[in-house]
Amino acid sequence: MTKAILVHRGLRRVAVAALAVVTLAGTQAQTNAPFINPTKPTAEQMALAASRGLYTGQVLHFGESVPVAEMTDVPTGVLRKRLASDPFYETINSSNRRPMRVADKSMAGKPDGALWSEQTRAPIRNLPNPATVQFDGIVFTDTTAIGQGFLPPDTTGAVGPNHYVQAVNSAFRVWDRAGAALTATIPFSTLFGTLSGACRTANDGDPVVLYDQLADRWLISQFCTLADPNNHQLIAISKTPDPTGAYYLYDFQMPNNKFNDYPKFGLWPDGYYMTDNQFNQAGTAFQQSGVFAFDRAKMLAGDPTASFVYFDTAVLFPPGGVNGTYGIGGILPGSLDGLALPPAGAPAPFAYFQAVEFGDPADQLRIFDFKVDFATPANSTFTERTGSPLTVPAFDPRPGSATTRSVVPQPSTTVGLDALEDRLMFRLGYRNLGTSESLVMTHTVNAATYPAYRAAVRFYDLRRSTPTGAFSVREAQTFDGGAADTAHRWMGSVAMNHQGDIALGYSVSSSSVSPSIRYAARLGTDAAGTGLVSGEQSIIAGSGAQTSASSRWGDYSQMSLDPVDDCTFWFTQEYQASAASAAWRTRIAKFAPGTCTPSPRGTISGTLTNCSTSAPVSGVTVSITGGFLRVTGAAGTYSAAVSPGTYTATARLAGYNSLTSGSLVVTNGGVATFSGCLTPVPIVNSALPVVITAEDAVLLNSAADPGERLTVSLPLVNVGTANTTNLVATLQANAGVTNPSAAATYGSVIAAGAAVSRPFTFKAAGTCGDNITLNLSLQDGATNLGTASYTMRLGSTPAPYFIEAYDGVTAPALPGGWTTAISGGLTAWTTVATGPVNSTPNVAVAPSAAAVGNTELISPAIAVPAGGAQLAFRNLYNLESGVSNYFDGMVLEYSVNGGAFTDITSGGNAFLTGGYTGTISASFGSAIASRSAWSGLSGGTTAAPTYINSVINLPAAAAGQMVRLKWRVATDSSVSATGLAGARIDNITLTALSAYCGIPRALDVDLNGGYAGATDAVIMLRYLLGYRGNAMIANALGGGATRTTAAAMLTHLDSIRPLLDIDNNGSVDALTDGLMILRFMLGLPQAAVVAGAVGPAATRDAAAIMNYLVTITPTVP
Repeated sequence: MTKAILVHRGLRRVAVAALAVVTLAGTQAQTNAPFINPTKPTAEQMALAASRGLYTGQVLHFGESVPVAEMTDVPTGVLRKRLASDPFYETINSSNRRPMRVADKSMAGKPDGALWSEQTRAPIRNLPNPATVQFDGIVFTDTTAIGQGFLPPDTTGAVGPNHYVQAVNSAFRVWDRAGAALTATIPFSTLFGTLSGACRTANDGDPVVLYDQLADRWLISQFCTLADPNNHQLIAISKTPDPTGAYYLYDFQMPNNKFNDYPKFGLWPDGYYMTDNQFNQAGTAFQQSGVFAFDRAKMLAGDPTASFVYFDTAVLFPPGGVNGTYGIGGILPGSLDGLALPPAGAPAPFAYFQAVEFGDPADQLRIFDFKVDFATPANSTFTERTGSPLTVPAFDPRPGSATTRSVVPQPSTTVGLDALEDRLMFRLGYRNLGTSESLVMTHTVNAATYPAYRAAVRFYDLRRSTPTGAFSVREAQTFDGGAADTAHRWMGSVAMNHQGDIALGYSVSSSSVSPSIRYAARLGTDAAGTGLVSGEQSIIAGSGAQTSASSRWGDYSQMSLDPVDDCTFWFTQEYQASAASAAWRTRIAKFAPGTCTPSPRGTISGTLTNCSTSAPVSGVTVSITGGFLRVTGAAGTYSAAVSPGTYTATARLAGYNSLTSGSLVVTNGGVATFSGCLTPVPIVNSALPVVITAEDAVLLNSAADPGERLTVSLPLVNVGTANTTNLVATLQANAGVTNPSAAATYGSVIAAGAAVSRPFTFKAAGTCGDNITLNLSLQDGATNLGTASYTMRLGSTPAPYFIEAYDGVTAPALPGGWTTAISGGLTAWTTVATGPVNSTPNVAVAPSAAAVGNTELISPAIAVPAGGAQLAFRNLYNLESGVSNYFDGMVLEYSVNGGAFTDITSGGNAFLTGGYTGTISASFGSAIASRSAWSGLSGGTTAAPTYINSVINLPAAAAGQMVRLKWRVATDSSVSATGLAGARIDNITLTALSAYCGIPRALDVDLNGGYAGATDAVIMLRYLLGYRGNAMIANALGGGATRTTAAAMLTHLDSIRPLLDIDNNGSVDALTDGLMILRFMLGLPQAAVVAGAVGPAATRDAAAIMNYLVTITPTVP
């Protein structure tokens, strides 16, 4: 069997984990133990998820890219494996080929109820205008040059005032509006390469490009299929209007373990909305659509706390009844076109179609409203709109009687192209026409009568005249060339301009027409119900046919509106350039179907300065009613095009008071000015490091411990633009902070200056391992500056208790207790001192081979604490893989108390970082076939691979048990990775999960606040002599004692007994250790303390004994 390697971006299964990046609002993130800042879903979120299918999520990783203009077309990211015989094949598998909804092939055919050729209408006018600008976009060879080459390209693109940005699987490029390329063809892994986490190297595709005309910014997105355990969505937002500049980068982990296939975006004033078609990770079961709202305002601001709200339609609208056999699938988010805003507060619209052939109750459209509340996500709703569903003229989506979607014919080949008939095609365009609102959409239907098939594009124009009214169908037409025309039209994208003109672009192919691009149109002045009466215009004619057996085509295309006039259309789609397995090219075309008059618009502009210096202020965000947004440049100026109306604007920049305008009246062609000065203010935040300067728990651990009184130095930093005058901070009491000391004066904290620290004393409360929050209320004279917060962990994180770096042996030997086992064509694990070594001199190495084999590295039995343990190791691998296939791999297994080995991820356990990267193919004899494993390249290049950190908590079954670990490499029957093939493991550690906490004032036995020889020391001496009950404490309680009973003292002394081994000889004795404690607490000098009292085999000398006694009797003011 040949390994088919190359291509599609549909469903792809990979698994790499990433460490969560957590930011709490108003909190300075803490990174040095014991100061941490974790988060987890709240009880409210979990309840919502169970009952309403609602989840919220935050950014997993945030970053900023370098300017796109500085990026190159050098291959980056995941390496792609090809075959010389047909290097551009797509893997044909159920993930890519399975439709969301399976049509009933047994149903009788029916004629299309809105077919153009069967309707009585006025004759077609002259054809719509040809393109005035058109040029090739990214072509197939551009992508193979950067190590890619996919079928289909998933063409997407949008136009801005000065640029056109296009993306395909899995790269993008920028042109000026005349077609001159301004950048190279850049892999997505280069754009997202500055992120943390595994997804930064992904070139997984399903791209989307949007131009946000309200903010004059760009959105570029792709999915990341590295399930860890959930997939990701990567979103880049340009920092400026220039798409060749830098981008804010967001990595959002998906809310569940459903594959987020076919993600599509829409612009709305309050958010960026997205839909996906959800499958299980294997790609074998459709699980309805997910709908998302991303916090647009935060993303435009580069805020790493940006969040999303998600609804799972499988929970809200499960299959059955009006939801049909399969539930909701192929749904799209509405996307605002033009500058005319939707009614204030209007929810974002969503739509999909139903068909009786898919098991739905009727041929109809369903319309939904997504009302998001990012501040209180529980208030968000996703509901079906009043008046939905809408009955539409009958249609049949089935691609004929064939058992495949590959039914669109081409010249000179029997290979058909994919009709992709089960979803609305990108985009769902929304427009406010003033007197009405419109939604336009399209999908592929059958223009013939089943079982015959001829693909045609069906489009709809829905209208409503009042913001609360229901939409109705104004236009519904299946556009086709007529019975004599054998051409298939499919893979459409439709939009409406401000004049009400509609343009629908699509692919065309037949047995005599090579895959080409055309568009059809109607004008806003055309009578209702006349459809695309302007007829059809060619954009570019193709040549030859695509002969790849994958048959994948398009997946989608994109029609967008020119923001310069809101009248001209820009369309991008693929076409075939020559007869080849894969030779697609993409085209970008600009056209207007008829006369084009720019939309009404005016301008809001101004200059913002510093009230103290009169200097211009750059970086000020000017937010204008309805979602318009601009940022001032170096001269402090901004300018925003808006539709005529009345607005207010607010200028904001950290370090200044905000400034809000009065009413700004904008007329067509007019300019409204909002200028002014911003007053500098101090902004005081918590800073690092937080230093513990005194503590009274034993042993001293530089951490807050439950019940401990400690003094901490808390730093504050001024990130504002004005100095504080007399800053006073007060530590607030709460559940974790009791008896805080008095307020501290920080005085003048200089803007952009160094941090200033002051000491605070308090008693910590809580349970070992908990987090407590220190809140400083800040007052600068009469001005309240809010609160600065610090998060501290009670107890210290344990150090690793098991370490194996393979450095205590001479290569090739393994350390004592480590074993290896082999089978097939592989040799045993050994240690080596050559090649990539994480810690010198040695590393454990497993080979690779082009034959079926299995080699195992097995640890000795290791004790796991009752609270569990975390395993970490350095991991390097270069094991054979393809684009979406994995052949050779490595797994990690564990055995409890000598039992059978099982995968470390069994039972839902997951790596915290550096996890498995894919599922091993079952086709070539691997011993770990169909299992998740490490496969491909850990990092670097095949000639010089690099290490990653792999971290996982041992499964719960291991807690308190003896465990053995097994690293297992398995190869298949053919081909080995090139370069330095195999796997290397180094620096293995096991660390207890439970925190260690000291005991406050351990030797203050009666807990009266002091250490006294006549009381505490006497009680300890009696305890060591064997006295119990009243005899242990009689006449030995100090004044103000708070631990007063013999039972309480016995419990305490039993818990601290190991601390009482003063001479560190392994035993605690009354006449040695007890006597030295008594002498020390009586105030005797060193020589007198140790005289005749040091036990045999002691490991502490006199000076060390005195130092230890001081250490275990700490005091805090």
